[in-house]
Amino acid sequence: MPAEVQRFSVRLPRPLLIGMAAAATGIAATGVQIGVPIYRQHVAIGEIEHFNGSVQLHPRGPEWLRQLIGAKRMECVGKPWHVVFWADEATLMRRSRFGGRVVAIEGPLINDTALACVLGLPGLEKLDLAFSNVTDAGVEHVNRLRNLRSLRLEGTDVSDASIPLLSKLQSLKVLNVEHTRITKSGGRALEVALPGCVVRGPHNDKWENW
Repeated sequence: MPAEVQRFSVRLPRPLLIGMAAAATGIAATGVQIGVPIYRQHVAIGEIEHFNGSVQLHPRGPEWLRQLIGAKRMECVGKPWHVVFWADEATLMRRSRFGGRVVAIEGPLINDTALACVLGLPGLEKLDLAFSNVTDAGVEHVNRLRNLRSLRLEGTDVSDASIPLLSKLQSLKVLNVEHTRITKSGGRALEVALPGCVVRGPHNDKWENW
């Protein structure tokens, strides 16, 4: 009777998994060719999730590879397009006029310093920081995301001091600065500076002008 063949489960090391994913999607794992190293994107997603954020990606690569190594590991080669940071119930109650969606909070909340994590996703198109503790200092990081099409700062402590930086985001199509420290004149200035963008702020907020 033949001896029983033993089977072993071999876990591929992370660099090899990343290399397989990159090869299968036709993406070389170099910053020169893809604009930012694949591993940097992997780290950025981890940091965003640590600060109670979630990332939406357009998947890339064949389905068979996602099934082989798992969708989570394939995040390193997906195309991130939308990031939202969630507030806890206490922060939402303090900053929001009308309430909002609350999700389970496990870690620290996003702040100005931690917001640098989004720079690992330079192609980001939508960023939602509503009701977070982000201030003008955090906008300095956001200003470097030059592909942004939608930015939500509602309920934050961003003020008129951020107008020069926000005015440089010429790719924006929607900007929400309602219920911030930005003034009515500041909202109008943003409209002038961003002619292709719908600016929602105190200057056209029906609740501010009630």
